[in-house]
Amino acid sequence: MRNHIQKYLLILLFFSSIQAVTGQIPALQDSLTKGNQLYTSGKYTAAVKTYEAISAKGFESFELYYNLGNAYSDMGRLAQAIENYKIALTLKPGFAEAHNNLGIAYAQSGMLDQAIEHFEASIQLNPDEQNFRNNLARAITDKKRLR
Repeated sequence: MRNHIQKYLLILLFFSSIQAVTGQIPALQDSLTKGNQLYTSGKYTAAVKTYEAISAKGFESFELYYNLGNAYSDMGRLAQAIENYKIALTLKPGFAEAHNNLGIAYAQSGMLDQAIEHFEASIQLNPDEQNFRNNLARAITDKKRLR
């Protein structure tokens, strides 16, 4: 009987936590939209603060970390951009644009082997995207020039 009550309490706690998170989703989605608006208007620092506040509330999505990576990249904070693109790819491994942007951040950081790896992954996922191919070619050229 006691074991049955413990299981019931665990299930109740589980569903309560789901309800608490899903109850926050509209507000978090509004915050994500606000962060995106700040980003597109070039207010990268404010966008980062908004995205980080969303993340601090426990909300995770590949879009959130991809957008955070983009904002950090545009601020020249490549280590943070790389970190966030990696998280986005953990949440959605087949996200070609995140592989490409991670490749760009690696290339800008002088980490050409990693850049090439991610440009190749982006091309495998979206072979028709010419920008991905151009980025790969540029990274390979840069690598050869540095030898």
